[in-house]
Amino acid sequence: MDAPLTPDLALAYLVELSLDLKAAIVVDGDGRRRAGAPELLEPARAVLEVPAAVAGLVISTSAGYVVGCRSHAAGIVVATGPLALPGLVLHDVGHVVALLGGGRAVQPSGDAARPAPSTLTGLGEAVQSAVASVATLSSGDR
Repeated sequence: MDAPLTPDLALAYLVELSLDLKAAIVVDGDGRRRAGAPELLEPARAVLEVPAAVAGLVISTSAGYVVGCRSHAAGIVVATGPLALPGLVLHDVGHVVALLGGGRAVQPSGDAARPAPSTLTGLGEAVQSAVASVATLSSGDR
C-alpha cells in the first residue's frame, strides 16, 4: 500500500498546519532527502539519530524550536521561529510522519533515550544555522 502523502505534499501540509515554520526536510528511512532544503540534511540526520526522535523530539533554540520525528520509513525535521506552539508542531509532525508510512514507534525508555541537554541544544542550533542559508529560498523549497 502506498503512503497517503508524497514527501512534497507532506511539507506543504505542514506549512499549512504550523505557525511560524521556517524550514523543513523529509528524509526516507535511510536518511536520504526526499523533500525540503538540502542545507538541512546533515543537521536533520543528527537530530533524527537521537533515540527519542522515534516518539518525537522538541529542542528549544535561541531562534525558536526544532522538532523532529521519525519512523522506520520516514523522518521529518522542522525549524520554527519563537511564535510556534512546540507541542502542536510536534503533534503535526508526528501525524505527517505516520501518513508517510510506517507509523510512529514508541519512545525508548531510560536515560539512554535522551542525550544531555547541551547535546540537544547543539543539534537544534545546527539546524537553525542551516535555516539561515535557506531563508532566501522560495516557500516551495522549504
